[in-house]
Amino acid sequence: MTASTSSVGTRSIRLTLAQNAGTGLEPERTLDEIHALFESALKNKDVDLLAFSEMATTAYFCGTNDRRYFQWAQSVPGPATDRFCELARQYRVNVCLPLFERGPHHGQYFNSAVFIDRDGHIVPGQLPDGTIVNCYRKNHISDNYSGAAGTNEKFFFRPGPGFPVFELDVGRV
Repeated sequence: MTASTSSVGTRSIRLTLAQNAGTGLEPERTLDEIHALFESALKNKDVDLLAFSEMATTAYFCGTNDRRYFQWAQSVPGPATDRFCELARQYRVNVCLPLFERGPHHGQYFNSAVFIDRDGHIVPGQLPDGTIVNCYRKNHISDNYSGAAGTNEKFFFRPGPGFPVFELDVGRV
């Protein structure tokens, strides 16, 4: 975990970054692990924004073409966001929760990040064209795949629609 204070104008933001091992092959256990990491990161600390690393809710599986990993994808909102919305409300902290998202249409999967406010609500973002979205979806998908080595993110993820802006009480993200 990393904690820092950054000045934005005349205001300081207390940011904590948390990265789990991401090696477990049981998504519910991984959620339990990041739940514990969440509580540890906030223990005896005053934090404005707690941000987890990319795909925090699952192990990184993109070195394969194994279709079984599609079952790990979750909707937004869904079980992972529901759990962390409650934690954000309970601890009064903004959260950035990256996850493997099952999109609204059949066959859509994304590498996404959800912003949750201190009241436990998913914060909508706005794309440059004015479209409102409920999360950021990774735009640049890696395809450095060569059999057993590298990553094959394009097998699992579609690119997102652009770069939304999210308004939190600590500022614009």
